[in-house]
Amino acid sequence: MISSSVADAAPVFDKILDSCQRLFATEQLGIFLARDDGQVHAGAWRGSALDAIARTFPKRLGQTMTGTVIRERRTVHLADAAAMPDAPPAVRGVIDLIGNCSVAWAPMLWEDRGVGSLCVLRQPPRPFTDKELALLATFADQAAIAIENVRLFDNVQARTRELAASLEDLRAAQDRLVQTEKLASLGQLTAGIAHEIKNPLNFVNNFSAVSVELIDEL
Repeated sequence: MISSSVADAAPVFDKILDSCQRLFATEQLGIFLARDDGQVHAGAWRGSALDAIARTFPKRLGQTMTGTVIRERRTVHLADAAAMPDAPPAVRGVIDLIGNCSVAWAPMLWEDRGVGSLCVLRQPPRPFTDKELALLATFADQAAIAIENVRLFDNVQARTRELAASLEDLRAAQDRLVQTEKLASLGQLTAGIAHEIKNPLNFVNNFSAVSVELIDEL
Protein backbone atom coordinates (compact mmCIF):
# COMPACT_ATOMS: atom_id res chain seq x y z
CA MET A 1 0.00 0.00 0.00
CA ILE A 2 1.17 3.55 -0.68
CA SER A 3 0.50 4.55 2.92
CA SER A 4 3.45 2.44 4.07
CA SER A 5 5.97 4.94 2.67
CA VAL A 6 6.56 7.54 5.39
CA ALA A 7 10.20 8.60 5.03
CA ASP A 8 9.38 11.88 3.23
CA ALA A 9 6.83 13.31 0.82
CA ALA A 10 8.62 12.82 -2.51
CA PRO A 11 8.63 8.97 -2.54
CA VAL A 12 4.98 8.98 -1.46
CA PHE A 13 4.01 11.32 -4.29
CA ASP A 14 5.95 9.21 -6.78
CA LYS A 15 4.11 6.05 -5.68
CA ILE A 16 0.74 7.77 -5.94
CA LEU A 17 1.40 9.08 -9.44
CA ASP A 18 2.93 5.83 -10.66
CA SER A 19 -0.11 3.88 -9.50
CA CYS A 20 -2.52 6.40 -11.03
CA GLN A 21 -0.78 6.19 -14.39
CA ARG A 22 -1.29 2.43 -14.44
CA LEU A 23 -4.86 2.50 -13.19
CA PHE A 24 -6.23 5.29 -15.37
CA ALA A 25 -4.08 4.93 -18.49
CA THR A 26 -3.16 8.61 -18.61
CA GLU A 27 0.04 10.62 -18.49
CA GLN A 28 -1.75 13.70 -17.14
CA LEU A 29 -2.25 13.67 -13.38
CA GLY A 30 -1.32 15.66 -10.33
CA ILE A 31 -1.51 16.07 -6.57
CA PHE A 32 -2.64 19.41 -5.16
CA LEU A 33 -2.20 20.17 -1.46
CA ALA A 34 -4.22 22.50 0.77
CA ARG A 35 -1.73 24.20 3.09
CA ASP A 36 -2.20 26.02 6.38
CA ASP A 37 -1.56 29.33 4.60
CA GLY A 38 -5.01 29.08 2.97
CA GLN A 39 -3.56 28.35 -0.44
CA VAL A 40 -3.39 25.31 -2.70
CA HIS A 41 0.07 24.24 -3.83
CA ALA A 42 1.00 21.84 -6.62
CA GLY A 43 2.61 18.95 -4.75
CA ALA A 44 3.56 16.74 -7.70
CA TRP A 45 2.42 16.19 -11.28
CA ARG A 46 3.03 14.35 -14.52
CA GLY A 47 2.42 15.38 -18.14
CA SER A 48 2.71 18.63 -20.11
CA ALA A 49 -0.89 19.70 -19.51
CA LEU A 50 -0.62 19.28 -15.73
CA ASP A 51 2.78 20.95 -15.87
CA ALA A 52 1.19 24.05 -17.42
CA ILE A 53 -1.54 24.01 -14.76
CA ALA A 54 0.85 23.40 -11.85
CA ARG A 55 2.94 26.42 -12.79
CA THR A 56 -0.02 28.70 -12.08
CA PHE A 57 0.00 27.68 -8.41
CA PRO A 58 -0.13 28.48 -5.53
CA LYS A 59 -3.68 29.82 -5.55
CA ARG A 60 -6.19 30.68 -2.87
CA LEU A 61 -8.24 27.65 -1.86
CA GLY A 62 -11.53 29.21 -2.94
CA GLN A 63 -10.20 29.83 -6.46
CA THR A 64 -9.47 26.16 -7.19
CA MET A 65 -11.32 22.95 -7.92
CA THR A 66 -9.38 21.45 -5.03
CA GLY A 67 -11.22 23.88 -2.77
CA THR A 68 -14.52 22.88 -4.39
CA VAL A 69 -14.12 19.13 -3.94
CA ILE A 70 -12.90 19.58 -0.36
CA ARG A 71 -15.86 21.81 0.47
CA GLU A 72 -18.39 19.50 -1.21
CA ARG A 73 -16.70 16.30 0.01
CA ARG A 74 -17.19 14.59 -3.34
CA THR A 75 -15.43 13.74 -6.61
CA VAL A 76 -16.08 16.16 -9.46
CA HIS A 77 -15.99 14.74 -13.00
CA LEU A 78 -16.10 16.83 -16.17
CA ALA A 79 -16.58 14.46 -19.10
CA ASP A 80 -16.20 17.35 -21.57
CA ALA A 81 -14.90 20.46 -19.84
CA ALA A 82 -15.50 22.81 -22.76
CA ALA A 83 -19.15 21.74 -23.00
CA MET A 84 -19.83 22.51 -19.35
CA PRO A 85 -22.48 25.26 -19.05
CA ASP A 86 -21.63 28.11 -16.68
CA ALA A 87 -18.21 26.66 -15.96
CA PRO A 88 -16.66 28.08 -12.77
CA PRO A 89 -13.60 30.31 -13.19
CA ALA A 90 -11.25 27.51 -12.08
CA VAL A 91 -12.49 25.22 -14.86
CA ARG A 92 -12.55 28.00 -17.44
CA GLY A 93 -8.96 28.82 -16.53
CA VAL A 94 -7.92 25.19 -17.17
CA ILE A 95 -9.64 25.16 -20.58
CA ASP A 96 -8.10 28.50 -21.57
CA LEU A 97 -4.67 27.24 -20.56
CA ILE A 98 -4.55 23.72 -22.05
CA GLY A 99 -7.67 23.32 -24.19
CA ASN A 100 -10.55 20.90 -23.85
CA CYS A 101 -10.21 17.76 -21.73
CA SER A 102 -11.91 15.22 -19.52
CA VAL A 103 -10.86 15.75 -15.92
CA ALA A 104 -11.74 14.48 -12.46
CA TRP A 105 -10.79 15.72 -9.01
CA ALA A 106 -11.16 13.56 -5.90
CA PRO A 107 -10.80 15.16 -2.46
CA MET A 108 -8.11 13.92 -0.11
CA LEU A 109 -9.59 14.10 3.38
CA TRP A 110 -8.15 13.21 6.75
CA GLU A 111 -10.42 13.19 9.81
CA ASP A 112 -12.78 15.67 8.10
CA ARG A 113 -9.86 17.96 7.25
CA GLY A 114 -9.05 18.77 3.63
CA VAL A 115 -5.55 17.62 2.71
CA GLY A 116 -5.82 18.35 -1.03
CA SER A 117 -7.02 16.68 -4.21
CA LEU A 118 -5.98 14.00 -6.66
CA CYS A 119 -6.51 15.08 -10.26
CA VAL A 120 -6.52 12.96 -13.45
CA LEU A 121 -6.93 14.42 -16.92
CA ARG A 122 -7.35 13.08 -20.44
CA GLN A 123 -6.74 14.80 -23.77
CA PRO A 124 -8.51 14.56 -26.10
CA PRO A 125 -11.61 14.25 -23.91
CA ARG A 126 -12.45 10.68 -22.91
CA PRO A 127 -14.83 10.43 -19.95
CA PHE A 128 -13.96 8.39 -16.88
CA THR A 129 -16.28 5.50 -16.05
CA ASP A 130 -18.17 5.19 -12.77
CA LYS A 131 -15.82 2.39 -11.79
CA GLU A 132 -12.79 4.58 -12.49
CA LEU A 133 -14.26 7.46 -10.48
CA ALA A 134 -14.98 5.15 -7.53
CA LEU A 135 -11.42 3.86 -7.76
CA LEU A 136 -10.09 7.43 -7.89
CA ALA A 137 -12.01 8.29 -4.71
CA THR A 138 -10.65 5.22 -2.93
CA PHE A 139 -7.17 6.00 -4.12
CA ALA A 140 -7.48 9.60 -2.91
CA ASP A 141 -8.39 8.29 0.56
CA GLN A 142 -5.25 6.14 0.57
CA ALA A 143 -3.19 9.09 -0.67
CA ALA A 144 -4.52 11.23 2.20
CA ILE A 145 -3.42 8.55 4.67
CA ALA A 146 0.03 8.42 3.07
CA ILE A 147 0.46 12.19 3.14
CA GLU A 148 -0.78 12.40 6.73
CA ASN A 149 1.70 9.67 7.71
CA VAL A 150 4.48 11.78 6.23
CA ARG A 151 3.32 14.81 8.21
CA LEU A 152 3.11 12.83 11.45
CA PHE A 153 6.51 11.26 10.81
CA ASP A 154 8.04 14.69 10.23
CA ASN A 155 6.41 15.98 13.43
CA VAL A 156 7.80 13.04 15.41
CA GLN A 157 11.25 13.64 13.94
CA ALA A 158 11.11 17.33 14.82
CA ARG A 159 9.93 16.53 18.34
CA THR A 160 12.68 13.95 18.73
CA ARG A 161 15.28 16.55 17.73
CA GLU A 162 13.81 19.00 20.24
CA LEU A 163 13.90 16.40 23.01
CA ALA A 164 17.50 15.48 22.12
CA ALA A 165 18.49 19.15 22.34
CA SER A 166 16.67 19.47 25.68
CA LEU A 167 18.45 16.37 26.95
CA GLU A 168 21.83 17.85 26.01
CA ASP A 169 20.92 21.09 27.82
CA LEU A 170 19.84 19.07 30.86
CA ARG A 171 23.10 17.12 30.86
CA ALA A 172 25.10 20.34 30.60
CA ALA A 173 23.13 21.84 33.50
CA GLN A 174 23.67 18.65 35.49
CA ASP A 175 27.42 18.83 34.84
CA ARG A 176 27.45 22.46 36.00
CA LEU A 177 25.52 21.50 39.14
CA VAL A 178 27.97 18.69 39.91
CA GLN A 179 30.88 21.07 39.50
CA THR A 180 29.17 23.61 41.75
CA GLU A 181 28.58 20.95 44.41
CA LYS A 182 32.21 19.85 44.17
CA LEU A 183 33.39 23.45 44.61
CA ALA A 184 31.03 23.91 47.55
CA SER A 185 32.35 20.71 49.18
CA LEU A 186 35.92 21.86 48.57
CA GLY A 187 35.09 25.20 50.17
CA GLN A 188 33.67 23.48 53.24
CA LEU A 189 36.72 21.24 53.47
CA THR A 190 39.06 24.22 53.19
CA ALA A 191 37.12 26.09 55.87
CA GLY A 192 37.36 23.06 58.18
CA ILE A 193 41.11 22.73 57.62
CA ALA A 194 41.58 26.45 58.23
CA HIS A 195 39.60 26.17 61.46
CA GLU A 196 41.70 23.22 62.64
CA ILE A 197 44.91 25.11 61.84
CA LYS A 198 43.63 28.28 63.51
CA ASN A 199 43.13 26.63 66.92
CA PRO A 200 46.79 25.56 67.42
CA LEU A 201 47.94 28.92 66.11
CA ASN A 202 45.78 30.72 68.66
CA PHE A 203 47.26 28.51 71.37
CA VAL A 204 50.79 29.33 70.20
CA ASN A 205 49.99 33.03 70.08
CA ASN A 206 48.51 32.98 73.57
CA PHE A 207 51.42 30.93 74.94
CA SER A 208 53.87 33.33 73.32
CA ALA A 209 52.15 36.27 74.96
CA VAL A 210 52.38 34.57 78.39
CA SER A 211 56.01 33.74 77.73
CA VAL A 212 56.78 37.37 76.92
CA GLU A 213 55.18 38.46 80.22
CA LEU A 214 57.22 35.87 82.12
CA ILE A 215 60.40 37.03 80.42
CA ASP A 216 59.59 40.62 81.34
CA GLU A 217 59.06 39.66 84.99
CA LEU A 218 62.35 37.74 85.03
